[in-house]
Amino acid sequence: MALLLCGLLGLLPAVAVAGPGAEVTPLGDLPQRWAADGWSLLTAPADWRQSQWQAVGLIAAGSLGLYLLDDEIAEKVQANRSGFSDSVSDFAKNFGEPWLLVAGGGGLYLTGRLRDDAYLAETGLLSLESYLLTGVAVLGLKHLGRRHRPNSGDDSDHWDGPGLSDRGGSGEPDGFSFPSGHAAGSFAVASVLVARYPESRWLPWTAYGLAGLTAFSRLNDNEHWASDVAVGAVLGLTVGKGICLLAEKRRIVLRLVPLLEPDAAGLSLVGRF
Repeated sequence: MALLLCGLLGLLPAVAVAGPGAEVTPLGDLPQRWAADGWSLLTAPADWRQSQWQAVGLIAAGSLGLYLLDDEIAEKVQANRSGFSDSVSDFAKNFGEPWLLVAGGGGLYLTGRLRDDAYLAETGLLSLESYLLTGVAVLGLKHLGRRHRPNSGDDSDHWDGPGLSDRGGSGEPDGFSFPSGHAAGSFAVASVLVARYPESRWLPWTAYGLAGLTAFSRLNDNEHWASDVAVGAVLGLTVGKGICLLAEKRRIVLRLVPLLEPDAAGLSLVGRF
């Protein structure tokens, strides 16, 4: 796992295109920026166009369809579970673990700093931000619904509703099934990497492939329902892409500066992209 992580860290700079205006956010400014970005994402629906609401409607309809099929899907996945699928799951679930995602983002930041690559360092910070904001949303939804996991022995329609603690008498956290934190986290980081390096051919396949396997592991291990995984993946994708859009807007700076010439005077519009 460590070798694979180092390989990814080493290959990313090779496809980096820093571009003009690439800067690294000072670490002291991160709390304020992350809070501002979180608020921007939370209030973004107020400015959505009709096409965006239609997309949300389609996603909601698909998630509802999966919810109605959750029990059937879980039964089929467990009926076809094998030693091979367990091996794949044991490998893939690591890519949804907090320690690896945080280490990956921190590794990108440090590698960018060491190589004097501001764009790569900022990518590391954005991946950490995406994971953090996604995690906050996931935690809130888990406590809002407190849905029972499939390995609890209950059907998919068992929800305890809003609360801070797990369901009574449970020795395991099987009352926090919705949504999948592993799926959300892996897609949150993968979407940032793909958005920041669009010219790379292999990165979408690698990043989304590993995130997809992570999502599969939650079904194979009977830790989550299919709708948990789907909603988690969409949530991570949405936050990751939104964070990158906000970062791109910050890179575009326009300002007016005085223009003084021997035969003219006025204002000049200066842009940084």
